[in-house]
Amino acid sequence: MSEQESQQTPEDWTLPEDEKAQGPQPTGLEEQWKIPEDPDNTMALPAPDAPMDDIFRDSPAPPTPLSTEEARLQAERSARKEARLQALAASPAPATAVIAEPASAPAPAKRTTDKFLPSLGLFLLRIVVAGILGIRAVQWLGSTEKSTAMLENTVITTEWRGLAVIVAGVAMLLIAFALIVGLLTRVAGFGLAALTGCALALVEWGPYSVFQAQNWPGFLGELELLLATVGIAILLVGAGGWSLDYSFRSRRTKAKMAREIAQ
Repeated sequence: MSEQESQQTPEDWTLPEDEKAQGPQPTGLEEQWKIPEDPDNTMALPAPDAPMDDIFRDSPAPPTPLSTEEARLQAERSARKEARLQALAASPAPATAVIAEPASAPAPAKRTTDKFLPSLGLFLLRIVVAGILGIRAVQWLGSTEKSTAMLENTVITTEWRGLAVIVAGVAMLLIAFALIVGLLTRVAGFGLAALTGCALALVEWGPYSVFQAQNWPGFLGELELLLATVGIAILLVGAGGWSLDYSFRSRRTKAKMAREIAQ
């Protein structure tokens, strides 16, 4: 670089005014590839919305008319298609299988004697009768000699009196236990009526008058007659709601109703 050029400042590097007015001069390559001006817009490109295939596509040919056979086949296909669509529209939708929950067995209806007050009354009656029979059974079996002597003036013969005492004592114990817990209560009522009925027929109401005791009110066998009547009542009515018989009966009824619902 010459000494003169090195001493020039950036202000001295500006172009002359005549070169500034002319603007940048194109080079040789720019002149070769320069796009000529088109004032009449004769070289306009196709609209961007127009599909590119339309530029090179020939005009569509007119549709060929169908023959009679082709028209008939097309009509048949259309008819079959229409029939299938109508059949699909008319067929109901497949029903969804609904799995029903198993119905619980309803509670069985209570009997009148299973309600609170009747059950309470029958329970008290059973306890009182069981107490009378239990005390008599202990006394009857605890002193067999005295019990056998009480049967001397009866129709029971001597060889059967000892066995009668044992059978009567054991029977009274079993009946008392059944009445307390309410198990086989109707059978216990039948046994009570049979036992006291035998006592009336064979012991109390023997070959003598029931009004033999002149200085004693009432008649012989009053207690046995009352117990026989109570036994018949228990046989007909049952034990009530406060008993094991009621529990077993309620379970059987619920099981039966559940089987009927399952069927």
